[in-house]
Amino acid sequence: MCNIIVLAPLTSSLAESGTATVNGVKMKIDEINETGGLLGHKIYMTEIDDKNEPETAKKALTETLTKGNVIGVIGAPFSRVALEVADVCDNIKVPFITSVATNPEVTSKKSYTFRACFTDDFQGYGCAKFAFETLGRKKAGVVYDISDSYSSYLAAAFKKKFEALGGSVVAFYPHPFEPVSFTFLLEKMLEVEPDVIFCPDLYRDASMIYNDLRNIGFDGPIVFGDGADSTQFIQRAKNLKDAYYSTHYDNTNLKLQEFVKNYTAMFNTPTNTVAYLAYDAAGIFFEAVKEANSFDSDKIVEAIKHLKYQGITGPIEFKGGNDPIKPVYIYGFKGDTPYLVKTVNP
Repeated sequence: MCNIIVLAPLTSSLAESGTATVNGVKMKIDEINETGGLLGHKIYMTEIDDKNEPETAKKALTETLTKGNVIGVIGAPFSRVALEVADVCDNIKVPFITSVATNPEVTSKKSYTFRACFTDDFQGYGCAKFAFETLGRKKAGVVYDISDSYSSYLAAAFKKKFEALGGSVVAFYPHPFEPVSFTFLLEKMLEVEPDVIFCPDLYRDASMIYNDLRNIGFDGPIVFGDGADSTQFIQRAKNLKDAYYSTHYDNTNLKLQEFVKNYTAMFNTPTNTVAYLAYDAAGIFFEAVKEANSFDSDKIVEAIKHLKYQGITGPIEFKGGNDPIKPVYIYGFKGDTPYLVKTVNP
C-alpha cells in the first residue's frame, strides 16, 4: 500500500490553514492517481489533526508511523509543530516535507526532513532589504509573538539583516500568545519614533496589530511576514494602506492561476499560500519517488536533495541540502487586493 500521512491543524484557531493543507495535498494525489498512480500504485492519504499542538502531533504521528506502510509525511505547516514532527520522522526514518514551516531549526541537522518553502533567514533578509532599500526606512520597530518559534525567529532574522544593511531597530517588543489588546505595547513602541514596523505574526494577531497601529496614529509602512498572507488577514484588517507582506509565490504565474481555478471549483472556497505550498510539497515528494524509482526512504531522501522542480509557487531547487532555493515575493495592497511590489532573489 502506498500511504501518505498529512498533518494539519484541523480543529484549532488555525483550522482554515489545516483544511487548505489537506486540500492542497489531496489535489496532487488525485492528479497522480488519475494518471496511473505512483510507480503503478494508488496513493492513499491519512489525515492527522495536529491541533497546532506539538505534543499532540508527536503522539499521533508516532502511533501511526509505528504501524508501518507509510512512505512519507507531508504538511505540519507551522514551525512549532513541524519541529516535533521532524524529530519523529528522523527517528523512524520516514521522509517528511513541511509545506510552510520556515524556521531553519526544522531541517537543521535532520536527515529525513525537508521543506517546500524558503527559510526565515532568507525571509528576514528579504523583508529587511525591502524595508531599508525599497521603502527607504532607517528606524524599525519590531513586534512579535514570543510563544511562537516562527514569529520569534523571523523577528530576530529581520533585526539582524536590517542592522547589517545600516538600519537601526529602535524597538524589539515581544507579546504573549493571543493577548486581549496590543495597544499599550504599541504605544510604548511609538514613543521611540520608528519609521517602519515589522510584524512576523500569523494573520489573527497581525490584523489586530495593524488595526491598533492605525487607530493610535501610526501612518508609516507596516511590513508583515508570510503569516499574514491570508484572506482572513484581509477580512480583519481595516482600510489597508502602506501595508506589505512577504510570501512564496508570484500570482502572475499561469500554473498558479490554473491551480486557483481548479481548487475553487473543487472545494467551493478561496485558496491561499498554505494550499499552494502543500500542493508543491506533495509534488516534490512524488517527483522524488519517481526519480528514485523506489519507495525506499533513503533513496527518496537522496532524490529530493538533488531535485529541480517547477512548482506552482515557482522554481524549487535543492542543491544537496534540505532547504530549497527560491525567491521571496513582497506584496502590497490596492484597496483589499494584493499586488506584487518586489521580488527578492537568492
